[in-house]
Amino acid sequence: MNDCVVAFPKIKKHPYKIIAFDWDGTAVENRNADARAITEVLEQLMKYGVYIVVITGTNFDNVNRQFASLVNGPHKKNLFICTNRGSEVYGFDENSEPVVLFKRVATEEENTLLDRAAEAVKEHIESRSNVTIDIVYNRMNRRKIDLIPEWENPLKS
Repeated sequence: MNDCVVAFPKIKKHPYKIIAFDWDGTAVENRNADARAITEVLEQLMKYGVYIVVITGTNFDNVNRQFASLVNGPHKKNLFICTNRGSEVYGFDENSEPVVLFKRVATEEENTLLDRAAEAVKEHIESRSNVTIDIVYNRMNRRKIDLIPEWENPLKS
């Protein structure tokens, strides 16, 4: 009996149409964790016709490296990856290659407003405390206000 049937005993009756979940911090502990075990179960679900939807704040390359690139075959058409907090949605073609289904990129004006908002928060906090804050500008459609810049890879809570 395969892991999928053990984990989802009613799967052969196909009660599940879609399973959606967050990636790092939920499906896997972090972006460096070994995802082979969960990949095997999720791939079996896809073979049963279940849609798997990964929803994450990270970028596609992280999820692809850790998970999606391990899946190949026609069942991969049942995999969707929503990245960058919903700014991008990926599916896969008949060759298991990623296809961008949706992409929302902030306009120049929106990016300017995001910069201004982040800089105002930084100035406000730094002027009222003994805290030094960094702003990470290279995030799609958002800015990261880093309250502990010396903490390079904080654990997910």
